[in-house]
Amino acid sequence: MRASEYLVEVEAHDGASIVKKYVSTCGYVTGPADTPANTVYAAAIADAGTYSSSFFGTGRTTGKAEVGYGDIILANADGALDDWLSLAFDGRPITIRRIASPQAAFSSAVTVFTGTVQSLDSSSARTTLRLRIYDRRLVLDKPLQTNRYGGTTTSGGMNTADGNDDLKDRLKPLVFGKAFNVPATPANAYDLIYQVHDGAVSSIIAYDGGVALEAGADFATIAALRAATIQPGTFATAKALGLFRLGWSPAFDVTADVVEGAATADRYPAAIAKRIMARMGLSAADYGAASFAALDAAAPIECGIYLDSETNALDAIDKVMSSVGASIVPDALGVFQAGRIAVPGAPVMTITEHDVLNDGGDQGGGSFGVIANPDMDGAVVAWRVILKYRQIYQTQDRSALAGKISDATRAYLAKQWREATADNAGIKTVHLLADEMTAETAIAAQADAEAEAARRLGLYGVTRFVLSVDVRISDAVLATLGASVNAVLPLGLFRNGRAMLVIGRVEERSKERVTLTLWG
Repeated sequence: MRASEYLVEVEAHDGASIVKKYVSTCGYVTGPADTPANTVYAAAIADAGTYSSSFFGTGRTTGKAEVGYGDIILANADGALDDWLSLAFDGRPITIRRIASPQAAFSSAVTVFTGTVQSLDSSSARTTLRLRIYDRRLVLDKPLQTNRYGGTTTSGGMNTADGNDDLKDRLKPLVFGKAFNVPATPANAYDLIYQVHDGAVSSIIAYDGGVALEAGADFATIAALRAATIQPGTFATAKALGLFRLGWSPAFDVTADVVEGAATADRYPAAIAKRIMARMGLSAADYGAASFAALDAAAPIECGIYLDSETNALDAIDKVMSSVGASIVPDALGVFQAGRIAVPGAPVMTITEHDVLNDGGDQGGGSFGVIANPDMDGAVVAWRVILKYRQIYQTQDRSALAGKISDATRAYLAKQWREATADNAGIKTVHLLADEMTAETAIAAQADAEAEAARRLGLYGVTRFVLSVDVRISDAVLATLGASVNAVLPLGLFRNGRAMLVIGRVEERSKERVTLTLWG
């Protein structure tokens, strides 16, 4: 089988403006009607490189989402690319297309990767250069909040909420969805104005030492909020600014329950993820609306997070999405798609023993691996799933609470998490090494946490396999992350076929080989 050829388009900055560079494995020139037109892709790619991507960590279906990575090796023995070393490639977009041959029409080229360059470097500078590339999750692997208090609110009567000198350079808080008992930041301590979110919120319930205060009027501006007459035991809000003001000096720590997102559906995981992405400058064109809507339809679960320290946007999205076993993954065009770990669905393709590549790269007779489920640290299954939910962001002991607080409320505020459990002790009879699975979530309600715990017990309370198989890249176009495939292999339960979820891909483009990690 003839190997595919690859065309690469990459942006860089020369200090004055953005420039584009075009290279290929074969040497290629586009036609006058193509876009880009009459463009030479120099034959400078020595190795089209590798690319690795997964939902979570390698072989995992839970945990922290990871940015996919790879590289491209460029030939530079003749020094033709020496000028590249003076260019800034970091953070710039890169597009890789696969084409059948140098004679094929440019319109037949298929985009196989759209991502971001981390750097240009070399381990053998006399002969080669290397482009380190990452998928578009890298654009979200940056601080979500950069707004800080300036410390300019230095006395009462100022129509500002910028914090005093003690708050100078401290990050302003953020809330997405529904968050409980968050610490209220004294953004204007002199006029008793507190902030719970750097932006608009839907509701605020303020507490002094655990005592819920009576909500008053809402005001549009800081000036109006500061000028308002507020009775003791009550508070007023400027919800458009994430602020509230007390009617008297508090006796204890001031906290609040905060709701961001107007409707309940705005607080579902995918909806929250979209708002975080928007805060990072992404638009509707950057995500697949259908996949995000499908996730919220499948997991209509109210979630929420509170952030008051430096957190990358990808980590914030991951905390919410992983609460329902989901993640975001960019497709070949760099568009983010939402996906959820679930029982494999209808297969998009079948992989048989004939499709598995051997060590020589030929089809048929190749080996394949079956590994222990890393989600359970090697244990076979889970007999109990414990999900932590409804996080209390500022726990308070008896000394921090007013005397009138009930024992039930004291217990509630003293404990950071509530726990929802789903279990089946009978599993331990069959699987002697069965263990508990515990996870922290951003889920707000007990019923939702219990339903998700039961769903996960259904996923992990039975025997699951993780397979690793090598197939041709051209044969695995449909085997994208989150797709289901039918594995028909000469091994036990796989002889008659078994639906498996694609949870990882490692492409070796020069070998036309992709290693698929399958779970199910």
